[in-house]
Amino acid sequence: MYRSQEVHSVEPSAVDSVEDTYEFRGATLTISNNDDSRGATANPAASQPAVLTGTDTTSPTNPPQHLHGSTAREAPRAVVTAESVRPKIGSPRHFFCFRKGLFEQAIKDITEILLKPTYDSDILGSCLLTEISHWDHERERIVILTTKALYVIKYDFIALRILKKEKILLNKIDTIIHGKLTYPTASFVPERNEMGIRVMWNKGQPLPAATSWNPFAQDIPWKTFTNHPIHGYHDQYNSLPSIRDEIEATRLTYSVEHLHQNLLQLINNPQPNIESANVNYNCKLEEAPILLENYLGLGAVFHNKNNLGFFKVRGKFSF
Repeated sequence: MYRSQEVHSVEPSAVDSVEDTYEFRGATLTISNNDDSRGATANPAASQPAVLTGTDTTSPTNPPQHLHGSTAREAPRAVVTAESVRPKIGSPRHFFCFRKGLFEQAIKDITEILLKPTYDSDILGSCLLTEISHWDHERERIVILTTKALYVIKYDFIALRILKKEKILLNKIDTIIHGKLTYPTASFVPERNEMGIRVMWNKGQPLPAATSWNPFAQDIPWKTFTNHPIHGYHDQYNSLPSIRDEIEATRLTYSVEHLHQNLLQLINNPQPNIESANVNYNCKLEEAPILLENYLGLGAVFHNKNNLGFFKVRGKFSF
């Protein structure tokens, strides 16, 4: 009699445990015996959950165990595929220059402050590119081509002001090289796999050693440009359609090929409104690899990897 009462006192608690487990929807209860567990150990591939293998583990040999009284309200299991785990790429909106109207405002400020109507009669092209220094440091620069000069300008897209300007007369340019950016064979720096152009006015003379070994030297007789990082932004998995459409509409602004084509058109097709003394029409146009002499520049790699030469949003700070 005492034993019978003990059994009756246990059964209600077991039912309560099942109901509590059903109300808690954050876990899945699986009932198996010792034979099933040994079989799962012998076949580890079959015991992997669906979120790791990308396949459904429900099969005729391993039927799902349902609790008594369960309904169809249980949410379907998510399956992780190769498309859903692609690495995310930083949004182009982290670059201040990508914000609507800022590049146009920069061109307006430069035109009003730097360009002289009596000297620079017409703007032939403008773009936002990456300048590469002789120590392989990348910098964000606005490049404006006029009828007499090539302007390279550092513009603060946060404070909206001009920080630095360089003016290269077109009649001083003697060589324009277009090709792939490469490193020496003994370099430990990863390959870029990018195209660029180098505008030179050194008349074939090598760079002095004192200048070459000075990372702060300003009198380098050439300029090397490549595409802005936004130009190569392709992320159809994580970006909004509005971002992708805006990139496609402004991609030419960030293209080094756009600047190259404008220079070719200026040199190969003399215009009657441009005086011949303002442009060197005997400039050499070459198609060749552009050598970046960086052998073990860990500082340059760190600088370029984190886009320290660009005005960006960086967490709680912006610079």
